[in-house]
Amino acid sequence: MNKKTTITIDRDLLIKISRIARSRGLTLTNYMTNLLQKALEISTDSFCPLDLLTFLRLYKALTPLEPIPIPLELLLKMIDEIDVNKFRDDARKIGHIVGGYLREYMSFREVLDSLYVLREINVVKKIGVLEEKDRYKIIIIGSIGSEKGAVLLKEFLDGFLEAYGISGHEIYFENNMMKIVLEKSYLETMMKISLEEEENSLR
Repeated sequence: MNKKTTITIDRDLLIKISRIARSRGLTLTNYMTNLLQKALEISTDSFCPLDLLTFLRLYKALTPLEPIPIPLELLLKMIDEIDVNKFRDDARKIGHIVGGYLREYMSFREVLDSLYVLREINVVKKIGVLEEKDRYKIIIIGSIGSEKGAVLLKEFLDGFLEAYGISGHEIYFENNMMKIVLEKSYLETMMKISLEEEENSLR
């Protein structure tokens, strides 16, 4: 026996959802039921459905680079065999490209809020953003690899942050721990400029 439950939804949001449902040949009820069923399936697999949007944006940002999956352990071994100085510019360039694509879908504030997703997919063991009086400190613990790997990762991150217009930062490595320090005053100024640009684009 079906039990009816009333859910309050913003009118504008409801209109948009109704249009999507019609475009797919479904009634609003059928479409919403399908969405809830899929969300339940994802949650049953111990994953938060709300994180899917973050993954979709990351996928869109990486797709133009034609990435291929490769085991991290193998990648780190390959890096140890090369002269990293020959690839520092490439690493920075790729970081800038990824940041540029991702910036089309996510503000830097959203990037900071979504960093925990890296832990969910086992890219890192632990990750956190500490907000101090005058700075933000991002702490990442995981398989950073050797000094060579750290060099290329730093170049990549420098390029990524530059794509967001951020240059007031420092990156430190210690064993398998990485710290990224962002000056709060500089970062908040950049976020304000980014928000104003977004608001102007909507006018």
